[in-house]
Amino acid sequence: MATFAIMGGNIVSNVILADNKEQCEAELGVSLIEYTLENPAGIGWIYDETTGKFVAPIPVDPVVTANDKLIEAGLTQQEIDVLIKEATQ
Repeated sequence: MATFAIMGGNIVSNVILADNKEQCEAELGVSLIEYTLENPAGIGWIYDETTGKFVAPIPVDPVVTANDKLIEAGLTQQEIDVLIKEATQ
């Protein structure tokens, strides 16, 4: 049994175990790419067709918000609140 990445374009949408790649692709209507310990994959990983390698996604810092970026750009919290209020009306 082998491990396969279910592809949505060049992004891994899920991973499965299967005995027969072609049969599984036909039954599920998906594209599969085998991955190994030497070339691992996971949900959200990107497949580079040129190198034949999976690349882990760049982690996003969940602490940095749009609000934080606006403050870094020089807006005050009061100005941001006014913009949000105007945008939602």
